[in-house]
Amino acid sequence: MPSLTVPPSRKGIERKSHILDTALRIIGRDGLSRLSMRSLATEAGTPLGALGYYFSGKDELIREAFEAHLDRELRRVAQTAEAIETADSAEDMARHLAAFVVEGLTSPDYNLVAEYEFIVESSRRPGLARSSRAWQLSFRGQLENTFARLGAFDPAGDAVLMMAVLAGIEIDRLARRPDASAIAEIHAVLSRVTTLLHSSWAVAPPA
Repeated sequence: MPSLTVPPSRKGIERKSHILDTALRIIGRDGLSRLSMRSLATEAGTPLGALGYYFSGKDELIREAFEAHLDRELRRVAQTAEAIETADSAEDMARHLAAFVVEGLTSPDYNLVAEYEFIVESSRRPGLARSSRAWQLSFRGQLENTFARLGAFDPAGDAVLMMAVLAGIEIDRLARRPDASAIAEIHAVLSRVTTLLHSSWAVAPPA
């Protein structure tokens, strides 16, 4: 008789989510190299042996933690894209984008730092590289679709440009949490970029 797969209980799902959240916090705070099954068990308040019930090893833990982070980031991207579509000016668009960046930079769990830890590590791990590439394509697709609906003549190119600007701001500010002055500067940069993009959508492209 074939064995039946028992679906995870609600408690089991919540416990695994807590473990992944803890792993992300350790990675963002201490670095990927400092994550171990023992340190994770201690900080998560979970018996070391119990981790084997959820993950076959550290590699699977890292992959699932990365995917959990990306799932949450895609929800943030979708919310920001929706807000951009309802923006009534380039300045309003910049405000939504600035809020997206600042939220990532000020996360109390250092999620954005963890994200860049994963991106660097993806250069060494094909599995992470595939997840990272899928995330980048999804992010670009969200922006591209939004810009197309707003009348962009080259939504794909504009999406790539905006992603480069956002990544540049994040990397520049990653080592220190932004204060009021830095937040104002982030908004000013994005205001300039969105104004230039918005004005280009109002004129026909050259023949």
